[in-house]
Amino acid sequence: MHHIKFNQTWEDFDVDKRILDLKRDDTLVCVTSAGCNVLNASLQGPKKIYSIDANPDQNHLLQLKIAATTLPFSDFWQLFGEGRHQNVLAIYDAHLRKNLPNNSQAFWDKNIYIFKNNLFGEGKLSSLRYLRACIKILCGEENLIKFFTFHDLGDQAKFYTQTLEPKLWNWCTKYIPTFTMLFYGAHLRQIWNCYKRGLWYLKDLYQAPQKFAFENIPMRQNYFWHYIFLGYYQTPENCPEYLRESNYSQLAKNASTIEIQDTDMVQFLCSLDESSIDKFSLSDIVEFGNPAYQNELWEAVLRAAKPGAIISYRSFAPEVFPPEFFQNNFILSKSISEELTKIEKSISYLGVYKFTVNK
Repeated sequence: MHHIKFNQTWEDFDVDKRILDLKRDDTLVCVTSAGCNVLNASLQGPKKIYSIDANPDQNHLLQLKIAATTLPFSDFWQLFGEGRHQNVLAIYDAHLRKNLPNNSQAFWDKNIYIFKNNLFGEGKLSSLRYLRACIKILCGEENLIKFFTFHDLGDQAKFYTQTLEPKLWNWCTKYIPTFTMLFYGAHLRQIWNCYKRGLWYLKDLYQAPQKFAFENIPMRQNYFWHYIFLGYYQTPENCPEYLRESNYSQLAKNASTIEIQDTDMVQFLCSLDESSIDKFSLSDIVEFGNPAYQNELWEAVLRAAKPGAIISYRSFAPEVFPPEFFQNNFILSKSISEELTKIEKSISYLGVYKFTVNK
């Protein structure tokens, strides 16, 4: 039995690239999740990446992805772009197992069968298949496919407004309660943050951000929503950067810069030298903890950060900021944060933030 919760990463790395602006001499601390953005970040060529997750099974998934960079690209794509490979058992025994650390070997010895079925059918996000089935019934699969073909944003916006929006946001779906996002990976504290802000239904969370994105961001390049609506990546080039064949040789070279740690983020940061980290990609983990833990986390980030360090951080609910007594230490770039929240292609978060460390 495995505990892989996330089979892919839902933070838009195009947004993180703008926030972090990774340089060759940078040391980055990030959350592992499914490992997608760890590998995307490695393609930017930073000196060191620390990939941290308290769930070791998420780290085992990243270890497997790194081990698989020794395979021909076609095998790598089948495993992680399509989520399945009929010859995975033979490939694992012959090529992958020997490149894994002992704890990951023990895990995948029991769980490599996942790829005989479908990686994307595992974890919390496997529930998307039920949502997808409902959306296909409401909108029609042909309409969903067509939505990803427009070259002109005006035509795309018109199609969404006239054809998809009335069906996606009908009298029934508007009043699906926010707590249903627990089935898609949201944390209970994130739901509580929404309720404190009066965001009781999915329409309160997503209708307006979705309308902006679907009318102003080219859907031909939005692999997040192609996967949500249709269940697969549109092409091997319209997918996360680490899965693109054009990046594959560089991915294999840069993977050695990644150090994976099975630990809590606070514990890890407290183990580092003071003022040693240039960039942080914290996803939405701050929202998961109680107020005491949140204080500990921000304090640990401040201790480990170099003066002027950059933090990329997201929140499920809007305007979830560091505690007030830290706000002189974490300076919010408000205008760019507001801009990036609007253009995050996954539309998974109502807050995307760039902070600069002041110490």
